[in-house]
Amino acid sequence: MYRRMTHWSTLGLIRSLARISDDQLKEAAEDQRDSVDVFDGKPDYRLAIRLSSLAKRYDESPTAIEAIMAYHPTAAEDKLSGLLSHCHEDPPVLYTQDTVEDFHHLIVAIFIAQGSVLARIFDALGDDRVVLGTTFTILARLLSTILNSKAMTRHLRLLKRYDLLKLPTSTATELYRDYAKKNRFGFGQTDDKDSRRNLKKEPKVDRGEETPDEDDVDCWADTDDAEAVIGGWMRALSSHYSARQILERHCYDKLKLEEVKITLLAVGCQRRTFSPENMKQTICTTLDAVAEDERLQSISKEETIQILQRKIEGSKPIEPHTKRMFWIVKELFSGFDVEHWIKPHCEMALAVVSLYGHSSIADKALEDLLKVVSAVDPFISILTSYAEFESRSHGCVKTMLSYL
Repeated sequence: MYRRMTHWSTLGLIRSLARISDDQLKEAAEDQRDSVDVFDGKPDYRLAIRLSSLAKRYDESPTAIEAIMAYHPTAAEDKLSGLLSHCHEDPPVLYTQDTVEDFHHLIVAIFIAQGSVLARIFDALGDDRVVLGTTFTILARLLSTILNSKAMTRHLRLLKRYDLLKLPTSTATELYRDYAKKNRFGFGQTDDKDSRRNLKKEPKVDRGEETPDEDDVDCWADTDDAEAVIGGWMRALSSHYSARQILERHCYDKLKLEEVKITLLAVGCQRRTFSPENMKQTICTTLDAVAEDERLQSISKEETIQILQRKIEGSKPIEPHTKRMFWIVKELFSGFDVEHWIKPHCEMALAVVSLYGHSSIADKALEDLLKVVSAVDPFISILTSYAEFESRSHGCVKTMLSYL
C-alpha cells in the first residue's frame, strides 16, 4: 500500500484533486442541480454511520474528523458541518448540491492523511508502528467506505462531466513529489529509493504553483465508464486492507473463530525470457476472451497489434520505469527476445493454493501460472503507461485497457 501511495501517478492524482477549486465545484453542482444521474437522492447508510461515529467527541482532543480535515492543504478549518448534518437524516442522502464541496474536501483530506500515516509507518520502529497502525486502521476503513459509496460514484461523474479532474503524467513526476512533501505526505524520510532519486535529480525549473500545469492531461473525456475506471484506480489504494478486513469478518462470522491470524504470502522475483510470439499470442488470446457483443468487429487482431506497435514506437516517455517498459515492448515488436525480472502478484499464488491446496499438483500449477503472469504483467504495464501519451483513446486500445 505504501508503494502504491508513493507512485508518481497516485501523488499526481491527489494533487489534481486538491487543485479543483470550490468555485469550480459550486458552478458544476449548480449546473447539474436537476440532473437525476448526479443528484439521484440515493442514501449512503454505511458512510453516514462511519462519519457520525468519527465526528463524536469522546474526550478533550479533536474529533477524528477534525484531525483528518487538518490534513487538507487549503480547507483545514472545514469541519464538514453540512455533510455531517445529512448523516443524521432519514434516509441519509449524503451527495446533494449543498454537500459537493464538503465531500470533495473529505476525499482530498483522507487521501493525504493516509499517505502521511503510511510514510510515518515506513519510518517507525517497534511500538510506534503499532500505535500508528491503530490510526491507519481508522483512516483505511473510512477511505474504503468513501470509495465504495454511492456519493463517490456520483462525484466522479460530476468531475468527469465538467472535465475537472486532470490525469497525471510521468513528465511531471518531480512536481508531484514536491507537492507531496510540501503537504506532508509521500515518501518516508528513511526511504532509500527517495534518497537515490534526489541524488539523481536534475536542476529543477521553478514553475510556480500558480502556473497552469501543462503536464496534466485529460485522457478520459470520451470514455463512457470513466468514473468506474478512476474509481477502481482509487480503490486499489486500499484494496489490500479491504481484502484483509473481509477475510477477518468472514472468519469471525462464518467460522466462529475466537482468534484470526492472517499470514501474508509473497512470491520472489524471477528472471524470465519473453518472445515476440508469446506477446502477440497473449494479445490475441485476450481479445478472443472478450464477449462477442463487446468486441470491435471492424478491427482484426492483426490490425490491433499493428496499431499498438505504431503507437508504442512513436511514444517518448520520460519516467524511468515507463521508459524501461516501453523499451521491452519495442524490442519485442522488433522481433527480439528480452530477458526481464518479474515480480508475480502474491494473489496469483494464493489463487493456486485455494484451488489445489497443499498437494503436489499445487507446485506444478503455480509454476505454470507464473509463466502466464510473467508474460502478461509487462504488457499490462505498458498499456497502462500508454494512456499518458494519448489524449483521446482509440477504440482498440481502450478496449484492451478495459479488459486487461
